[in-house]
Amino acid sequence: MEAEPLLIAVHRQYARLYQMIAQSPVAGFDNLRNGFTLSAYKWAVQIVQTRQNGYPGVNHMELNDLVLIPVLDLCNHAFDSTVRIAQTGDDKFTGKIGSKTAKNRLYIGLKLSLTPKKEDLKSGSELTLKYSPSCSSEFFLHLGFIPDEIPNDASRLKLSLPKC
Repeated sequence: MEAEPLLIAVHRQYARLYQMIAQSPVAGFDNLRNGFTLSAYKWAVQIVQTRQNGYPGVNHMELNDLVLIPVLDLCNHAFDSTVRIAQTGDDKFTGKIGSKTAKNRLYIGLKLSLTPKKEDLKSGSELTLKYSPSCSSEFFLHLGFIPDEIPNDASRLKLSLPKC
């Protein structure tokens, strides 16, 4: 997603949530009403967007499901990463949530581990992962930084030509 549509979407989401919170009769929302600012909402959106991870097939949805995986966001980026994410078991649901059908069930947890990619990884070494963006604009927009060197970096240009 490009920056401008993303900013428009965030402002629209904020406006809708602000309206819902302002009109809520729930007494416990008083503190939320007073502290729910555009600045705080944009900060929260940025925190989630820079820490989301794609994981294939969670809840039998699309291949690019986005999830928050604790600890994983502590790994720094490196194109030559020291660890990889490995599935360590079945991501099977082991309970029932209300009366929902099987297709609407949620997974309690993903069984993942960080597996050393290099045999010479020593205790105390930095753990790094290769983040998925492939160009400067994607790194900046989705992760908030741009690496010093990006192999095969490219940028998209929008060109509009006048009608003849």
